[in-house]
Amino acid sequence: PNDLRVAIKLADLHYRARRYAKSIEILRDYVDRATASQNVFYYLGLSFDRVNNYRNALGYYYKALQLDPRLLKAYVRIARVRVRQGLIYDGAKALKKCLSIDPDYFPALQEQRVVNRLIKMNAENIYRRGNVVILFPDHRLYRHVEEMYPRIKKSINYLERHLKYHIPELWIKVVKRVERHEHPPALYDHIDSAIYVEIDAIKKGELRPLLHELTYMYIRRLTKNHCPDWLEEGLCLWVSRPHILRDTPLRTLKHKELDFKQKFPRDKRYLRWQKTTPRMRRKLLVAYLIVKYLLDNYGWPSVRKILAAFADKTSRWDKVVWNVLHLDAQTFQRRWDVYTMSNYYFAPASINSAPK
Repeated sequence: PNDLRVAIKLADLHYRARRYAKSIEILRDYVDRATASQNVFYYLGLSFDRVNNYRNALGYYYKALQLDPRLLKAYVRIARVRVRQGLIYDGAKALKKCLSIDPDYFPALQEQRVVNRLIKMNAENIYRRGNVVILFPDHRLYRHVEEMYPRIKKSINYLERHLKYHIPELWIKVVKRVERHEHPPALYDHIDSAIYVEIDAIKKGELRPLLHELTYMYIRRLTKNHCPDWLEEGLCLWVSRPHILRDTPLRTLKHKELDFKQKFPRDKRYLRWQKTTPRMRRKLLVAYLIVKYLLDNYGWPSVRKILAAFADKTSRWDKVVWNVLHLDAQTFQRRWDVYTMSNYYFAPASINSAPK
């Protein structure tokens, strides 16, 4: 019972006889004794692979590579699983790693030819990392998609860390032209709808509209579509930082009573597609500065409580600010006036610093 070599041979006999469950049962008792030369993890991966349990198969293949990073056949097996999942570029990535170790490894070269052909034939290319799925029409865009992913993931991590809210699968679709910027899908469509981004935008690295809509998706789902416009818009501007903020003079602000019932148009062309009016720019800047004031003075825990309070559509700002910040509306107004005057109105500070 203590002979690992015999256990692997016995499991292999069951494997060849297509008794994969028995093979798995035997090998699982020996995972603590796995070595680079007797790599139990790889054989477990093979058995799970045969029963189309891709999650466990990949997990064990990667564990096998931790024991032996030069186990070339494990890279090829990972590539084949990824192709069966439809994640062709993930398969290509595994093969690239394999061939960087041994450029002449024939099984990897053979698999690479298949993968390359699939990439060229695939009408809807798929890039998947974590909970992000990016669909794009042309395999030649892969480099641009790969370059934009870290920025998107950074914003997702930022939102999920501070909002304490997770979206299991987030779909992004790259298209030639966004036809629905007047009615962004993140605002109006079913919960599983994709966010759209234009090909030209990813080539230029201009992702602010996408990040703006991404934030809308999180806020809308978290608050059940009951978040006030100014708070929703301010948070989206905080994450996406469009040029409209940079181009709006702070001295155009007038210190009058804040309107917490003001509405913003659902047409988001003001973020990039069209010039907007000075009045709209001032409204956007005020929404952004209120959110910045809340984050600077009360932090994300208080902002989360405010968002949670607005999940009840009957909530009013004066009631929420009292329950969460223990301030009446007039006191909040006075403190915000002092904040903007002392930090911005008379100061040359930039409002476009990156989120902390």
